Amino acid sequence: MVPPRRQLVERGWVFRSQTALTSDVPAAVTLSWRAAARFLRSPLQPIFDALSAALYPACCALCKQSLLRFSSVPICDSCWSAVTPQTGLLCAHCGEDLGLPQSSLSHLAPNQPHLCDLCQEKPSEFAQAIAYGRYENELRGLIHLLKYDGMTPIARHLGRRLAATVGELPIDPGTRVLVIPVPLYRTKRRQRGFNHAERIASALVSTLRHADRQHTWTMTRGVLRRQKPTESQSRLSPQGRRRNLRGAFAVRDAAAVRGEVVLLVDDIYTTGATASACSRILLRAGAKAVWVATVARTQREGVALWDAGALASAGEPVGS
Repeated sequence: MVPPRRQLVERGWVFRSQTALTSDVPAAVTLSWRAAARFLRSPLQPIFDALSAALYPACCALCKQSLLRFSSVPICDSCWSAVTPQTGLLCAHCGEDLGLPQSSLSHLAPNQPHLCDLCQEKPSEFAQAIAYGRYENELRGLIHLLKYDGMTPIARHLGRRLAATVGELPIDPGTRVLVIPVPLYRTKRRQRGFNHAERIASALVSTLRHADRQHTWTMTRGVLRRQKPTESQSRLSPQGRRRNLRGAFAVRDAAAVRGEVVLLVDDIYTTGATASACSRILLRAGAKAVWVATVARTQREGVALWDAGALASAGEPVGS
């Protein structure tokens, strides 16, 4: 059974508040306001926003400041503006922040990839993992609201932002890309009522179909399945994460992925255990290549993972 609060969010209630201000509004009235919003055009929109905020006051679900605009997602403009793409020098394979200035790599050839220590020693089987932003602050809050508060409209916004990052992947033009979200185990999906990765992937595909004409983006569900329950990864060490996911995934229909280029989509990349486990299964089933895209990535601040010996040999100073 879907919790009442989640039902309200999924039906597109305009504002959400921790108080009873919005829950007292009949559904028919809310739907009428939503219909009116679709027809209103500037310059009337600012007036309508002010009227809506006065009649249905609510706070931003992240910063708790008053919402001043009519929206299907209870997030203020300031918090959305704070959600930006990650910057810095990233590992060309897994996306780990190398913790080094761009000038430190001036000695490298233009086509020489910059890899973190882990990827130099034993890179994962996927072609490349990318993420839109760092898993912190507002972006972290948005992902929590999506997963644990059931604010499913947030997935559309996150998927659209991730699409811009995915568009930069060096996938050969003309390639058909099969987009596969990381699956939930059936019990957890039933409890949550939806798969957050699937919602994000759906929005990503919709955006790329309009913005990227060089590739064919195809969303697929049910090809990859999680065949056993697993513990929450957040409480486990890197070794524990790998053990936890051993045998957790399986390909339901190998013919569907055989010879295909796959884009695996999830919300967060932490140690890469989930991405590696899913990629391994897909490649064994015959996938030509697996790329990984997540909305966010955890980064270890200030930790240089570049090969210190390579920098020293190039005459670059190596920090402690």
